[in-house]
Amino acid sequence: MIIIYSKIKRYLLQNLPPFFIKIIKFFCIKISLYFTKFKDVDLFSNEKCRDYKSIYYEIDSKNRRGVFFVDIEKLYYFGGIKYTSNKHPFTAYYHQGIGALKSFYGRHTPNCIMEKHFINAKEVYPLKGVDLPWYSVREKNYDTGEHGLNYTHGDQHFGPVSDQKIELEAKRLDKLKDSMLLHGYRKFYDGYPRGYVLENNDSYSVLIVGGQHRVATLIYLGYEILPIIFSKSYPPIVNINDVDNWPYVKAGIVKKSDAIRIFNSYFDE
Repeated sequence: MIIIYSKIKRYLLQNLPPFFIKIIKFFCIKISLYFTKFKDVDLFSNEKCRDYKSIYYEIDSKNRRGVFFVDIEKLYYFGGIKYTSNKHPFTAYYHQGIGALKSFYGRHTPNCIMEKHFINAKEVYPLKGVDLPWYSVREKNYDTGEHGLNYTHGDQHFGPVSDQKIELEAKRLDKLKDSMLLHGYRKFYDGYPRGYVLENNDSYSVLIVGGQHRVATLIYLGYEILPIIFSKSYPPIVNINDVDNWPYVKAGIVKKSDAIRIFNSYFDE
């Protein structure tokens, strides 16, 4: 059956115009959603026992779709902010309303990577956006913005931001909450959150880089363990023992001691 299916698929791709292929894909997705939209993630299955290491050793760099499950206490937002903390802007919004977003983006207006992690330091490092000492050095486009608002409206991770940006974040969170209350968490529609692991001796944390609103919403709705997949855009595991080889440390752009302080902010209470 698999061989027949593959032959039919190859024939259609080779002989149908691109427009018709798009239509077929569209309806296939719609049909798939119809049968899966009420299926919640089964966090009580045996799959829950799979940790990130068992997934990491099964995958290669081009295929990171294996799901591992993480306690919400180990999930972090950029800046070393725990998702379970009321310091998190999205978490605070769900409990306190839009005033919490205005307060966060009004107070947290860092000038460098250290301040972005609430660390007092004399050094001012030239890292842009959400760059971190262990990222590969690469050119990035920070001018794209998101969801119809360009970069001048600010970044979701810190202030200052425009009133339109605050309204956008609130609407996104409200929409997700309403959808999940109605349908549950639809893994084939909402998708799995993406992140990578930070290892510090015997402890680990997971930095979420995709599905950040989704994670905050799921935690607000009472989930205690979340399914995560490795992001394709980041190293799957960053270990503190490799600090000397982190790109910005190796290049002499960030002091080793300050890089470690930033890393440890993802473990501090």
